[in-house]
Formats: sequence, structure tokens, C-alpha cells
Amino acid sequence: MSRSSLFNHPIDIEIWAHKRLLWAHKRLTFARNLRLTCARKCLICEHKRLTCALKRLTCARKRLTCARKRLTCARKRLTCARKRLTCARKRLTCARKRLTCARKRLTCARKRLTCARKRLTCARKRLTCARKRLTCARKRLTCALKRLIPYYCPGIRAKGDFNEHHSPGWKFNHWELKGVPIRIEVGPRDVKNNKFVLVRRHDRSKHTIQHEGFVGSIQETLEVIQNEMFET
Repeated sequence: MSRSSLFNHPIDIEIWAHKRLLWAHKRLTFARNLRLTCARKCLICEHKRLTCALKRLTCARKRLTCARKRLTCARKRLTCARKRLTCARKRLTCARKRLTCARKRLTCARKRLTCARKRLTCARKRLTCARKRLTCARKRLTCALKRLIPYYCPGIRAKGDFNEHHSPGWKFNHWELKGVPIRIEVGPRDVKNNKFVLVRRHDRSKHTIQHEGFVGSIQETLEVIQNEMFET
């Protein structure tokens, strides 16, 4: 049977055309659905890629924000470190200034100490010279008194007090309590000027006498004291 014999009737031809149309419609629908499905899948994949890209962009922005914050914190720490370094330098400068002032004060103190030592040395030398002069004056006075007592006081009992361990006031009271009627005061100036001071125990009157009339003045004073004793 030939193919043309199958479609001899118009109805068969219409049915066959309808079927072909249905098959074409199905193929078209399948292709369209397939293309739509692929397009949808592609859109879904693209949406996913865009979403991932947006997420990566958001993460990148967050990382950039964190990096900026860390950079700001690092800058702040660097500023604080610079301030601390500046303060440390200022404290070091102040410490150096105080050390310089302390060294200057120490130098001045050493100079004053040196000057004080020099003055002390000079004072010691002057004291030594004064002690030597005093010793020489005492020796001259002692020699003068030792020569004066035996030669200028014949018949009169006289005694020189050369004790240097007591003050003159103690000596005066000591000998006055023993009843010594006359006290003769002789000093370096008296020896130099050839003068003596005669002091009575009773009324403590003082008389300055010369070296030439020394013996006569003592005798006259003793006679006056004796006459007053007999008169009373």
C-alpha cells in the first residue's frame, strides 16, 4: 500500500494534519518549556551569582570598614605613642636640667667648702700665732713677775699665782678669803707700759702705780692698812 493511499480521504488528511499540528505544538511546548526551564535555571544561577557577588561585596565592604577602623586605631595608638614619647622627652629634659642644677649646686657647695677650708686653715694659723703670742706674753709676764717679787719687795712676803687652771675671779676670791691685804694685777699692757694696778682687799680700791714708785706705794698702803686696823 502506498503512502498516498492512506490519505485519500479528506478526513484522514485533516486528522493527520491535526496530529502533526499537535506534535508540533507539543514539540514547541516542550522546546518552550525546556528553554523556559533553562532560562529560569540560568536566571536562578545568575541570581545566585549576583547574590554571592553582593555578599562578597558586603563582606569586602565590612572588611574595608574593619580595616579603616584598625587603621584609625593604629593612627590613634601612634598619636598616643608620639605623645608619650614627647612627654618622656620633656621629662628627660627636665631631669637633665635638674641634674645640671644639682651639679651646679654641688660645684658651688664644693667651692664654698674649699673657701671654708681655706678660711679654717687661715683661722687655725691665726689661732696658732695668737697662741704663740699669748704664750710669749705669758712667759714675759711670768719672767717679769718672778724678777719683780724678790727684788722689789724686800721685807714683804709676796707670792705670785701662776696657776692657769683657774679664772682671775676665782683667784681673787681665793686669796681674799685667806686675808691677803693687797692684790697686784699685772697684765701684758702693764708690763709694756711699766705700770701696775694695786687693789686693797678691804674697800677694793684700785690705784695705778708706776714701776719706779712700786715699792714705796706698797709700803705706804700697808702702813695705812695697819694704822686703820689699830684705830678700829
